Amino acid sequence: MKTSSTEITRPGERDLHVPRTAFADRHTVIDLLLTDIGMPGMDGRELAEAARAWRPALPVLFMTGYAENAMERSRFLGQGTDMIAKPFEIDVLLARIRGMLD
Repeated sequence: MKTSSTEITRPGERDLHVPRTAFADRHTVIDLLLTDIGMPGMDGRELAEAARAWRPALPVLFMTGYAENAMERSRFLGQGTDMIAKPFEIDVLLARIRGMLD
């Protein structure tokens, strides 16, 4: 698995690491974005929106450690997105990814 990131700074905010280069490069194959919902600086939804600016059809699988809020948070799930609650077994994660890619 390869990752790529570029630092960007928004006025008034600290540096954010966004996988801008990989998403913008059409020669880089990206099958799916797996991201946590709760991250410092930029949450998973913002990351997904940024990635989809370059790759509108990119499937996105969100992770959350807040299972009790997963149903509430799932309101923002749209086409090509799904959510998995942590902790999860690796085979459950792999099955969810395969299901999204099929």
